Amino acid sequence: MVDKHIEKEGEDIASKWRDDPKEQDEPGASNDDDGLQQLLSNWSNPTHSNIESSILDIKSNQTSNTAIRIHGTLHPYKFTKAMFQHIKVIGQVDNKFIACMVNTEDSPSEPNLLVLIDQHAAHERVRLEQLTIDAYEKEPDSSDVDSEESEDYLPVLKTSIIIPPVQLTLSAEDIRLIKTFKPKLHRLGVGIDLPDNDTKGKGCRDVEITHLPACMVEREAHELRRGRQSVAVTMVESLIKEQLDLLQDTSGASAVLPKTITKLLNSQACHGAIKFGDKLASDECVTLIGQLSQCNLPFQCAHGRPSLIPVLDIKLMQSKLQHTNDSDAETPRLWKLKK
Repeated sequence: MVDKHIEKEGEDIASKWRDDPKEQDEPGASNDDDGLQQLLSNWSNPTHSNIESSILDIKSNQTSNTAIRIHGTLHPYKFTKAMFQHIKVIGQVDNKFIACMVNTEDSPSEPNLLVLIDQHAAHERVRLEQLTIDAYEKEPDSSDVDSEESEDYLPVLKTSIIIPPVQLTLSAEDIRLIKTFKPKLHRLGVGIDLPDNDTKGKGCRDVEITHLPACMVEREAHELRRGRQSVAVTMVESLIKEQLDLLQDTSGASAVLPKTITKLLNSQACHGAIKFGDKLASDECVTLIGQLSQCNLPFQCAHGRPSLIPVLDIKLMQSKLQHTNDSDAETPRLWKLKK
Protein backbone atom coordinates (compact mmCIF):
# COMPACT_ATOMS: atom_id res chain seq x y z
CA MET A 1 0.00 0.00 0.00
CA VAL A 2 2.84 2.37 0.76
CA ASP A 3 4.23 1.68 -2.73
CA LYS A 4 0.94 2.78 -4.27
CA HIS A 5 0.91 5.86 -2.10
CA ILE A 6 4.42 6.88 -3.10
CA GLU A 7 3.61 6.25 -6.76
CA LYS A 8 0.54 8.48 -6.38
CA GLU A 9 2.69 11.11 -4.73
CA GLY A 10 5.12 10.77 -7.62
CA GLU A 11 2.32 11.53 -10.09
CA ASP A 12 1.75 14.83 -8.31
CA ILE A 13 5.34 16.01 -7.98
CA ALA A 14 7.66 13.83 -10.05
CA SER A 15 7.38 15.90 -13.21
CA LYS A 16 10.39 17.30 -15.00
CA TRP A 17 8.39 20.36 -16.03
CA ARG A 18 8.01 23.43 -13.86
CA ASP A 19 4.42 23.85 -15.10
CA ASP A 20 1.76 21.23 -15.70
CA PRO A 21 3.01 18.88 -18.43
CA LYS A 22 -0.36 19.24 -20.16
CA GLU A 23 0.41 22.91 -20.66
CA GLN A 24 3.52 21.98 -22.65
CA ASP A 25 1.37 20.63 -25.49
CA GLU A 26 0.37 22.77 -28.42
CA PRO A 27 -3.09 24.38 -28.23
CA GLY A 28 -5.73 22.03 -29.53
CA ALA A 29 -3.42 19.04 -29.38
CA SER A 30 -5.04 15.78 -28.34
CA ASN A 31 -3.77 12.45 -27.14
CA ASP A 32 -6.84 10.62 -28.48
CA ASP A 33 -5.04 9.51 -31.65
CA ASP A 34 -2.11 8.17 -29.65
CA GLY A 35 -4.46 6.30 -27.35
CA LEU A 36 -6.31 4.80 -30.31
CA GLN A 37 -3.08 3.70 -31.96
CA GLN A 38 -1.93 2.11 -28.71
CA LEU A 39 -5.26 0.29 -28.37
CA LEU A 40 -5.14 -1.03 -31.93
CA SER A 41 -1.53 -2.12 -31.63
CA ASN A 42 -2.36 -4.27 -28.58
CA TRP A 43 -5.65 -5.65 -29.98
CA SER A 44 -5.69 -9.16 -31.39
CA ASN A 45 -8.25 -9.23 -34.20
CA PRO A 46 -10.21 -12.53 -34.00
CA THR A 47 -11.21 -12.37 -37.70
CA HIS A 48 -8.32 -10.89 -39.62
CA SER A 49 -4.61 -10.98 -38.90
CA ASN A 50 -3.05 -7.76 -37.70
CA ILE A 51 -1.32 -5.56 -40.24
CA GLU A 52 2.39 -6.15 -40.21
CA SER A 53 4.63 -3.25 -39.25
CA SER A 54 6.24 -1.44 -42.16
CA ILE A 55 9.66 -2.61 -43.27
CA LEU A 56 12.38 -0.10 -42.52
CA ASP A 57 13.32 1.93 -45.60
CA ILE A 58 15.01 5.21 -46.27
CA LYS A 59 11.72 7.10 -46.02
CA SER A 60 10.76 5.60 -42.68
CA ASN A 61 10.79 7.84 -39.62
CA GLN A 62 12.61 5.01 -37.82
CA THR A 63 15.77 5.77 -39.77
CA SER A 64 17.07 8.38 -37.32
CA ASN A 65 16.66 6.12 -34.30
CA THR A 66 18.30 3.22 -36.13
CA ALA A 67 21.15 5.47 -37.18
CA ILE A 68 21.69 6.47 -33.55
CA ARG A 69 21.83 2.81 -32.46
CA ILE A 70 24.25 1.93 -35.28
CA HIS A 71 26.45 4.91 -34.44
CA GLY A 72 26.43 3.93 -30.77
CA THR A 73 27.51 0.42 -31.71
CA LEU A 74 30.31 1.51 -34.02
CA HIS A 75 31.49 4.37 -31.83
CA PRO A 76 30.74 3.47 -28.19
CA TYR A 77 31.67 5.92 -25.43
CA LYS A 78 32.73 5.00 -21.93
CA PHE A 79 31.78 7.63 -19.38
CA THR A 80 33.80 7.83 -16.17
CA LYS A 81 33.90 10.22 -13.24
CA ALA A 82 37.36 11.30 -14.39
CA MET A 83 35.71 13.02 -17.36
CA PHE A 84 34.29 15.63 -14.99
CA GLN A 85 37.77 16.81 -14.02
CA HIS A 86 38.23 18.65 -17.30
CA ILE A 87 34.63 19.20 -18.33
CA LYS A 88 33.81 22.50 -20.02
CA VAL A 89 30.35 23.96 -19.44
CA ILE A 90 29.00 25.77 -22.50
CA GLY A 91 25.60 26.82 -21.20
CA GLN A 92 21.92 26.02 -20.93
CA VAL A 93 19.92 24.77 -23.91
CA ASP A 94 16.18 25.41 -24.19
CA ASN A 95 15.86 25.71 -20.38
CA LYS A 96 16.11 21.90 -20.20
CA PHE A 97 19.69 20.79 -20.73
CA ILE A 98 23.23 21.94 -20.01
CA ALA A 99 25.61 21.62 -22.96
CA CYS A 100 29.14 20.52 -22.03
CA MET A 101 32.33 19.34 -23.69
CA VAL A 102 34.12 16.28 -22.26
CA ASN A 103 37.22 14.32 -23.16
CA THR A 104 36.61 10.63 -23.97
CA GLU A 105 40.21 9.80 -24.83
CA ASP A 106 42.67 8.19 -22.43
CA SER A 107 45.40 10.74 -23.06
CA PRO A 108 44.99 14.31 -21.76
CA SER A 109 43.74 16.48 -24.58
CA GLU A 110 41.10 19.02 -25.48
CA PRO A 111 37.48 17.92 -24.94
CA ASN A 112 36.15 16.22 -28.04
CA LEU A 113 32.58 15.14 -27.22
CA LEU A 114 29.56 17.43 -26.96
CA VAL A 115 27.05 16.12 -24.41
CA LEU A 116 23.71 17.36 -23.12
CA ILE A 117 23.09 16.93 -19.39
CA ASP A 118 19.50 16.75 -18.18
CA GLN A 119 19.28 19.54 -15.60
CA HIS A 120 16.42 17.87 -13.71
CA ALA A 121 18.11 14.45 -13.60
CA ALA A 122 21.43 16.02 -12.57
CA HIS A 123 19.95 18.03 -9.70
CA GLU A 124 17.81 15.08 -8.64
CA ARG A 125 20.95 12.94 -8.33
CA VAL A 126 22.73 15.65 -6.35
CA ARG A 127 19.77 16.00 -3.98
CA LEU A 128 19.36 12.23 -3.53
CA GLU A 129 22.95 11.65 -2.48
CA GLN A 130 22.86 14.64 -0.13
CA LEU A 131 19.54 13.52 1.38
CA THR A 132 20.99 10.03 1.89
CA ILE A 133 23.98 11.49 3.72
CA ASP A 134 21.76 13.74 5.83
CA ALA A 135 19.51 10.79 6.74
CA TYR A 136 22.34 9.14 8.67
CA GLU A 137 24.20 9.90 11.83
CA LYS A 138 27.01 8.07 13.61
CA GLU A 139 26.95 6.44 17.01
CA PRO A 140 29.47 4.25 18.90
CA ASP A 141 29.53 0.57 18.00
CA SER A 142 27.64 -1.08 20.87
CA SER A 143 29.02 -4.49 19.87
CA ASP A 144 32.49 -3.36 20.96
CA VAL A 145 33.30 -4.30 24.56
CA ASP A 146 35.24 -1.08 25.02
CA SER A 147 32.69 1.02 23.16
CA GLU A 148 33.11 3.95 25.53
CA GLU A 149 36.74 4.32 24.55
CA SER A 150 36.45 2.97 21.01
CA GLU A 151 36.68 5.24 17.98
CA ASP A 152 34.55 2.88 15.87
CA TYR A 153 31.22 4.39 14.89
CA LEU A 154 28.34 2.83 12.98
CA PRO A 155 26.07 4.76 10.61
CA VAL A 156 22.45 4.73 11.79
CA LEU A 157 19.38 6.39 10.37
CA LYS A 158 18.35 9.51 12.23
CA THR A 159 15.30 8.78 14.34
CA SER A 160 12.35 10.76 15.66
CA ILE A 161 10.03 10.05 18.58
CA ILE A 162 6.42 9.21 17.68
CA ILE A 163 3.79 10.82 19.91
CA PRO A 164 1.47 9.01 20.35
CA PRO A 165 3.17 5.69 19.46
CA VAL A 166 1.90 3.73 16.47
CA GLN A 167 0.04 0.56 17.48
CA LEU A 168 0.67 -2.64 15.50
CA THR A 169 -0.37 -6.27 15.96
CA LEU A 170 2.41 -8.69 15.11
CA SER A 171 2.58 -12.47 14.99
CA ALA A 172 4.65 -14.58 17.36
CA GLU A 173 7.20 -15.20 14.58
CA ASP A 174 7.54 -11.47 13.94
CA ILE A 175 8.03 -10.87 17.66
CA ARG A 176 10.75 -13.51 17.74
CA LEU A 177 12.53 -11.90 14.79
CA ILE A 178 12.27 -8.45 16.36
CA LYS A 179 13.87 -9.71 19.56
CA THR A 180 16.63 -11.39 17.54
CA PHE A 181 17.40 -8.44 15.28
CA LYS A 182 16.44 -5.52 17.53
CA PRO A 183 19.90 -3.86 17.22
CA LYS A 184 19.56 -4.02 13.41
CA LEU A 185 16.15 -2.34 13.57
CA HIS A 186 17.58 0.28 15.91
CA ARG A 187 20.18 1.19 13.29
CA LEU A 188 17.28 1.74 10.88
CA GLY A 189 15.77 4.26 13.26
CA VAL A 190 12.95 1.98 14.42
CA GLY A 191 12.16 1.77 18.14
CA ILE A 192 9.71 -0.91 19.33
CA ASP A 193 8.27 -1.57 22.79
CA LEU A 194 7.32 -5.24 23.25
CA PRO A 195 4.76 -6.24 25.92
CA ASP A 196 5.46 -9.26 28.07
CA ASN A 197 2.06 -10.91 27.76
CA ASP A 198 0.10 -12.35 24.83
CA THR A 199 -2.53 -9.69 24.15
CA LYS A 200 -4.23 -11.15 21.08
CA GLY A 201 -4.04 -14.89 21.62
CA LYS A 202 -2.21 -17.45 19.48
CA GLY A 203 1.04 -15.64 20.19
CA CYS A 204 -0.04 -12.34 18.60
CA ARG A 205 0.82 -9.18 20.48
CA ASP A 206 0.15 -5.48 20.27
CA VAL A 207 3.43 -3.57 20.03
CA GLU A 208 4.16 0.14 20.12
CA ILE A 209 6.39 1.83 17.57
CA THR A 210 8.00 4.63 19.55
CA HIS A 211 10.66 5.77 17.07
CA LEU A 212 10.76 6.01 13.28
CA PRO A 213 13.33 7.22 10.74
CA ALA A 214 13.25 11.01 10.53
CA CYS A 215 12.57 10.93 6.78
CA MET A 216 9.36 8.94 7.38
CA VAL A 217 8.21 11.38 10.05
CA GLU A 218 8.84 14.26 7.64
CA ARG A 219 6.71 12.52 5.01
CA GLU A 220 3.90 11.98 7.51
CA ALA A 221 3.97 15.67 8.48
CA HIS A 222 3.98 16.63 4.79
CA GLU A 223 0.89 14.51 4.10
CA LEU A 224 -1.01 15.98 7.03
CA ARG A 225 -0.14 19.53 5.95
CA ARG A 226 -1.61 18.79 2.53
CA GLY A 227 -4.85 17.56 4.11
CA ARG A 228 -4.23 13.92 3.20
CA GLN A 229 -4.77 10.81 5.30
CA SER A 230 -2.09 9.58 7.64
CA VAL A 231 0.33 7.11 6.06
CA ALA A 232 2.35 6.33 9.20
CA VAL A 233 0.82 2.91 9.85
CA THR A 234 1.17 1.68 6.26
CA MET A 235 4.76 2.91 6.05
CA VAL A 236 5.69 1.30 9.38
CA GLU A 237 4.09 -2.02 8.42
CA SER A 238 5.85 -2.00 5.06
CA LEU A 239 9.24 -1.12 6.56
CA ILE A 240 9.11 -3.70 9.37
CA LYS A 241 7.78 -6.49 7.13
CA GLU A 242 10.37 -5.80 4.45
CA GLN A 243 13.27 -5.62 6.89
CA LEU A 244 12.30 -8.68 8.93
CA ASP A 245 12.00 -10.79 5.76
CA LEU A 246 15.38 -9.53 4.55
CA LEU A 247 17.12 -10.12 7.89
CA GLN A 248 15.67 -13.61 8.12
CA ASP A 249 16.79 -14.49 4.58
CA THR A 250 20.30 -13.10 5.10
CA SER A 251 20.70 -14.23 8.74
CA GLY A 252 21.03 -10.62 9.83
CA ALA A 253 23.73 -9.71 7.31
CA SER A 254 21.72 -7.04 5.54
CA ALA A 255 23.54 -3.78 4.77
CA VAL A 256 21.13 -2.39 2.20
CA LEU A 257 18.95 0.66 2.72
CA PRO A 258 15.33 -0.59 2.89
CA LYS A 259 13.31 -0.15 -0.27
CA THR A 260 10.65 1.80 1.64
CA ILE A 261 13.24 4.37 2.75
CA THR A 262 14.83 4.49 -0.70
CA LYS A 263 11.50 5.32 -2.34
CA LEU A 264 10.84 8.07 0.18
CA LEU A 265 14.25 9.66 -0.46
CA ASN A 266 13.81 9.33 -4.24
CA SER A 267 10.45 11.09 -4.05
CA GLN A 268 11.87 13.83 -1.85
CA ALA A 269 14.85 14.33 -4.17
CA CYS A 270 12.58 14.66 -7.20
CA HIS A 271 10.18 17.00 -5.42
CA GLY A 272 12.76 19.74 -4.83
CA ALA A 273 14.87 19.31 -7.98
CA ILE A 274 15.26 21.84 -10.78
CA LYS A 275 12.56 21.38 -13.41
CA PHE A 276 12.40 21.68 -17.18
CA GLY A 277 11.59 25.31 -17.91
CA ASP A 278 13.74 26.70 -15.09
CA LYS A 279 16.22 29.20 -16.50
CA LEU A 280 19.75 28.86 -15.14
CA ALA A 281 22.51 31.43 -15.28
CA SER A 282 25.98 30.43 -16.46
CA ASP A 283 27.38 30.30 -12.93
CA GLU A 284 24.41 28.17 -11.80
CA CYS A 285 25.12 25.69 -14.62
CA VAL A 286 28.78 25.49 -13.58
CA THR A 287 27.80 24.98 -9.92
CA LEU A 288 25.32 22.21 -10.76
CA ILE A 289 27.84 20.34 -12.93
CA GLY A 290 30.44 20.72 -10.18
CA GLN A 291 28.04 19.21 -7.64
CA LEU A 292 27.19 16.39 -10.05
CA SER A 293 30.89 15.58 -10.48
CA GLN A 294 31.12 14.85 -6.73
CA CYS A 295 28.30 12.28 -6.81
CA ASN A 296 28.94 8.55 -6.61
CA LEU A 297 26.57 7.85 -9.51
CA PRO A 298 26.59 11.02 -11.63
CA PHE A 299 25.30 9.37 -14.81
CA GLN A 300 21.77 8.50 -13.64
CA CYS A 301 18.94 10.19 -11.80
CA ALA A 302 17.30 8.92 -8.62
CA HIS A 303 15.06 6.61 -10.66
CA GLY A 304 17.88 5.14 -12.77
CA ARG A 305 17.33 7.14 -15.96
CA PRO A 306 20.44 8.50 -17.74
CA SER A 307 21.42 12.07 -16.91
CA LEU A 308 23.38 12.80 -20.10
CA ILE A 309 23.51 11.88 -23.76
CA PRO A 310 26.34 12.25 -26.30
CA VAL A 311 25.50 14.53 -29.21
CA LEU A 312 28.56 15.15 -31.38
CA ASP A 313 32.17 13.96 -31.46
CA ILE A 314 34.15 16.88 -32.87
CA LYS A 315 37.30 14.90 -33.63
CA LEU A 316 35.33 12.09 -35.27
CA MET A 317 33.48 14.61 -37.43
CA GLN A 318 36.74 16.31 -38.43
CA SER A 319 38.32 12.98 -39.38
CA LYS A 320 35.30 12.06 -41.50
CA LEU A 321 35.38 15.41 -43.27
CA GLN A 322 39.10 15.02 -43.90
CA HIS A 323 38.53 11.51 -45.25
CA THR A 324 35.78 12.83 -47.54
CA ASN A 325 38.03 15.58 -48.88
CA ASP A 326 40.87 13.12 -49.49
CA SER A 327 38.52 10.74 -51.30
CA ASP A 328 37.29 13.52 -53.56
CA ALA A 329 40.86 14.46 -54.42
CA GLU A 330 41.74 10.88 -55.40
CA THR A 331 38.62 10.21 -57.50
CA PRO A 332 39.63 8.42 -60.75
CA ARG A 333 39.20 10.48 -63.87
CA LEU A 334 36.93 8.04 -65.68
CA TRP A 335 36.26 10.48 -68.52
CA LYS A 336 39.77 9.78 -69.81
CA LEU A 337 38.81 6.16 -70.50
CA LYS A 338 36.53 7.34 -73.29
CA LYS A 339 39.47 8.52 -75.37
